[in-house]
Amino acid sequence: MLQLPKSRRPQVVYESHGVASSVAEEMPRLLGKPELAPSPSKLRRLDRRDERVWKHAAAHVAITSALAAELAGRFGDRPRVFVVPDGAGNPGPLPPPDSGRFVAGYAGHLYPWKGVDVFVRSLAHAPGVHGLIVGGHPGEADIARVESLVRDLQLEDRVTITGLVPPGRVATELARASVLVLPNTASAISERYTSPLKLFEYLTMGRPIVASDLAAIREVLTHRQTALLVPPGDEHALGAALVELRENPQTAASLARNASTLSSRYSWDARAERLEAALEAALAS
Repeated sequence: MLQLPKSRRPQVVYESHGVASSVAEEMPRLLGKPELAPSPSKLRRLDRRDERVWKHAAAHVAITSALAAELAGRFGDRPRVFVVPDGAGNPGPLPPPDSGRFVAGYAGHLYPWKGVDVFVRSLAHAPGVHGLIVGGHPGEADIARVESLVRDLQLEDRVTITGLVPPGRVATELARASVLVLPNTASAISERYTSPLKLFEYLTMGRPIVASDLAAIREVLTHRQTALLVPPGDEHALGAALVELRENPQTAASLARNASTLSSRYSWDARAERLEAALEAALAS
């Protein structure tokens, strides 16, 4: 569509969730499938496509500020660029955390780059902390890998893996947790292109958050104000953060309150308003 002459081209608003060539290069490594590495010609083709869209769309939406900056660095400045992060709905009333246990919860995919292995290993350095993992597809190898790691670390009595649950039950399952964890490992996707749905869902749940200290995460969370941020991939630091929140309920409560105040900024309604601004700018161009 953007290859049409301008006089025949409709106004296009394009939303980008990453630099296509960087994602194509990185995903085979992250998924443990190096045989799927793209050819140089494919990477050049993806870059040409991204450049064409960047230069000719009436407005361009990037999911993070870091992504918008990278696109501008690669392809030059342009007008009408909008940063529109993901969002989440309000789950409504939730049950309280498990009584008598301090539970650290995670919800989502179990791919290695999501940091679930780091989370499990961190529990070996966090005595008294139980782990709850909401997710795990029975048709994928990831759940077997994580279960094996739990056994190897002799954490069977402290880690629960629910497997897949219906979307409407995720928040209820996760509400059993005393603290919520976002342990992404370092990668271009996590550092610059991620606007995690789970993060915005976490903000609505009234729990303290421990997350990896990555640029895209820092666009939302601030260390020791709305979360504890730890070096990505550092199981010792993650374990220490969980122990700190278990031993300091006042700190945990303060972080939870502050995080909750962010939830309205990242609702689906807020996202729609930001997108509407991009659409209006495209119409006015």
